Amino acid sequence: MLNFKHYIIISILLLLAAFAFSQSKMSYRLQNTIATKSPQEITVLVQFNGNNLASIEQELIGLTLNERSRKVAAFLMQQAVLKQLNLENDAKNLGVEILDYTSLWIANGARIQLKSTAVSKVATLSSIAQLALQQDYAIEFNKPAQVEPASKSINGSEVGLHAIGAPFMWQLGYTGKAKKLLSVDTGVNTDHPAIGEQWLGNYWPIQQSWYAYDSPFPRDKSDSHGTHTTGTILGLEKATNDTIGAAYNAYFFASDPIVQAIVDIKSYDELIKIFQWSLNPDNDTTTADDVPDVINNSWGRSPDGSFDICGTNFFTETFLAVEAAGIANVFSAGNEGPNAQTIGNPANINVGMFNAFSVGAVNGNSTTYPIASFSSRGPSICGGGGSLEIKPEVVAPGQNVRSCVGHSDYGSYSGTSMAAPHVCGAVLLLREAFPTATGQEILSALYQSANDLGPAGEDNTYGNGMISLENTFNLLSQTFAIAAPNNQGVDLKLGAITSNLSGYSCETGGTFDCTVSNIGTNSINSYSVIWGIDTTILGSTLETSALAVGATRQVSITLTNEIVENLNEFWIQVVGNNDIDLINNKRYYRFNKRPTAPLPYFEDFENDNLYFSAWYIENEDMNTSWDTTKTSGLSNGNYSAFMRLSDYLPRGNQKDGLLTPILTMPQSGPIWLTYNYAYQMKTAFFNDSLKIWASTNCGQSWDYLLATYGPEELNTFDTLQNFFVPTRPDMWQSDTVSLSQLAGLGSAMLKFETTNRAGNNLFLDNISIFDQRGPSTIESENSKPNTNVQAFPNPTKNTINVASENISGTGSITIMNVLGEDILKENITFTGQNQFSFSVLDFTSGMYLIQLHCGEFEKTMRFVKE
Repeated sequence: MLNFKHYIIISILLLLAAFAFSQSKMSYRLQNTIATKSPQEITVLVQFNGNNLASIEQELIGLTLNERSRKVAAFLMQQAVLKQLNLENDAKNLGVEILDYTSLWIANGARIQLKSTAVSKVATLSSIAQLALQQDYAIEFNKPAQVEPASKSINGSEVGLHAIGAPFMWQLGYTGKAKKLLSVDTGVNTDHPAIGEQWLGNYWPIQQSWYAYDSPFPRDKSDSHGTHTTGTILGLEKATNDTIGAAYNAYFFASDPIVQAIVDIKSYDELIKIFQWSLNPDNDTTTADDVPDVINNSWGRSPDGSFDICGTNFFTETFLAVEAAGIANVFSAGNEGPNAQTIGNPANINVGMFNAFSVGAVNGNSTTYPIASFSSRGPSICGGGGSLEIKPEVVAPGQNVRSCVGHSDYGSYSGTSMAAPHVCGAVLLLREAFPTATGQEILSALYQSANDLGPAGEDNTYGNGMISLENTFNLLSQTFAIAAPNNQGVDLKLGAITSNLSGYSCETGGTFDCTVSNIGTNSINSYSVIWGIDTTILGSTLETSALAVGATRQVSITLTNEIVENLNEFWIQVVGNNDIDLINNKRYYRFNKRPTAPLPYFEDFENDNLYFSAWYIENEDMNTSWDTTKTSGLSNGNYSAFMRLSDYLPRGNQKDGLLTPILTMPQSGPIWLTYNYAYQMKTAFFNDSLKIWASTNCGQSWDYLLATYGPEELNTFDTLQNFFVPTRPDMWQSDTVSLSQLAGLGSAMLKFETTNRAGNNLFLDNISIFDQRGPSTIESENSKPNTNVQAFPNPTKNTINVASENISGTGSITIMNVLGEDILKENITFTGQNQFSFSVLDFTSGMYLIQLHCGEFEKTMRFVKE
């Protein structure tokens, strides 16, 4: 029989086993961080048990691609809701509070925040497969191996396109018409003439066509990597008939998670969000015509054992979901060759043959297609045996590939980043010819029909060989019905909209003009014209006069009082019968109607998307500009306005403005602007500056210069930090600017304007604009009815008075600076009706906070010391 001692031993062993079991689910970095740094709270990535998609695999057979992607997205979302509820309930039973939860439904996981002491408890849950520290999944940008300038080519087509057999498809009539690419890259310059017309944001809402990471609006980073790769897939400059892209009648979405600066690197869970978005860009699971046909991933990280992502993890689950939805997912193999096992992460994932389809680079300018020395080689570090272990899958031209860069230029780049786009362009051409084939089926056919290069058979240098569109077309035609090229029938197309409202305006009405063209092969007897703003239809007409093939007609719309404040996405749509391209018959035009706001006005930038806020970004060169980002050191928020001056080369004086709403000014008396700022000056050579302007005519002219700061005046922190980000209160300063010259002028708009000379980052926060009535008041949630607290006079020179009614008990009054640091604090006994006076004679000029606290009651007010 077991005695008490035995029970004790068994209990200890069970506890140790449970602890060991929970530890086995936690990544080494997670365990080490908890053990060595002892953080109070921690953010972890949760991978749930079970392959969700296995249960619906049979149900996907026979579905159209639209039905397939809808079912996959809806199923994964429903499963995520269920697992979130289970996790929260199970955690509560363990006495664990989930502080923050972000669903990563595409990856069968989530990002959660919790007390670090609770992580081992959560790891014991049977529903959890693994837990990882969020930072475990940092990824790097894979830069081109070579960059050279290039020029336009009149009536030319790129050699690499001929090498893969694109002209074979063109001659059959296939051009990728109305098919869709998602570019996951450094961004894209959507105004480049070779690709500008193909951006889906011309035809769809911006949030359905641009997934923002580093910029709230489309732009590319300084080397135009994403612009170059997009051009190889679908670029054609019509003015010169310069064909740089394989599927030049396709469209594209874009995103900008891939970076050059280490400080901006995204974690894997952040990167997964773009794939999640790709399954449902319009946030409507009942539609799927907005799901991409192919995703180009010209990025990755060199293989590293400490970042091994083999087996079940966020990326493998994500790629299985993308594959299940019918999307082709293509990766560049990496530029770490010529050594073996240099295929990058996540291109080396091989849970399936084709859901992380990796592409090596050859010299497409040579008829023998030699491998590029930089092209990464297999086998995959994930093992697997046979063809699963062999990497890359195929090769394509990736050396001296000419494509578009900048806003109108061209360049020749070398890298596997240039090879993967050739495969994506091929997928779009084949999807037009075989619209029922899934992405996996098209990639499989490209793989099977590739022309063998190097040693006979599949190898870890060339994979299965060089892709051949002619071979693949012939192979697919043995299994799938061939669809006629999507170029016969009705095709109404709207041209770009022009308007008297551009950028921003204070008008409530305007005119909008565009052309409707019949670019199809059939005459059109009648069609409807519909127009609106955002999701609201404002009007429609029926055009009953015929529109012949090749004919163009003017469309003109006038609005009177329909324009809304802030961002307006105005659109015009033409609707005919049986249109072969439903994308190009709708056109968007974006402008900003400046909202009005009374004083006092306060902005803390906690709404982390300036593009959709009451502020306006003035960015004439369409390069780096104002955005919001996370900061620390201020007590009342986690986000600040952010200008990345460090991203600019010292080649000019780019100016970028951040504009307030139209503010109603008082007839007389003093007016003040107060704000916090943070900046770290590198050297006087990088001569960044900030100016504050005012306009009383809606920005037609900026006649009032209110303040000027050079780098010395802006500098708030003396220790040099490249890519400076404030993290402590001492890194911030505050300033007060008089706006009294604007009194009696009716209304005014302020502009914070930077001149960029490649210095460091500038941050603004807590912008408050007010007159003698004082700044905005912050009320706590614990305020009580029938109480009244006032601070006066405001502004003040000598004394600040605090009066309160219906407050009794022991408490305190504290005066703090804008960084939340206590300047003065007194314990107070409140007796119903109270008035207290505090001298501020020795305070420096600026804004301060005064907080009254009594029991559960708390109220915080702002005042200004003149």
